[in-house]
Amino acid sequence: MTRLRWWFRIVGAFYLLLALMNLYVMFFTDGQAVLAGSPFPVNALTVRVATDYWSASAFGLLGAGLFLLWAARAPERYVNVARYAAWLELTTWGAYDVFALARGYDPASYGAFGVIHLIIIVTGFWFARPA
Repeated sequence: MTRLRWWFRIVGAFYLLLALMNLYVMFFTDGQAVLAGSPFPVNALTVRVATDYWSASAFGLLGAGLFLLWAARAPERYVNVARYAAWLELTTWGAYDVFALARGYDPASYGAFGVIHLIIIVTGFWFARPA
């Protein structure tokens, strides 16, 4: 359970970090960072639309990060949460990385995030298995 507890803590903290960074960009900047590395022309309207759509991801990361940190208190009770989070990583963030790369977005950043998401997926399933 120690590995699963630390997995909840690390992934939860990572999600919170991403959420806070995204919320900062959404509320305290002009939002340009949301479309950094875009292969498409960007103007003020596209930034506004992208930021509005991206907000669901930021709020979702905030909720998931808080819940994973809460689940770390009793990982034996929340083993299926780790499995669910790993499936969500695969079907949401992992799929999004592949989609973004196929659409021509920055391969360095999406490739790096793809590796991080793959690590979260594999370790989530691996650490939940013995439990």
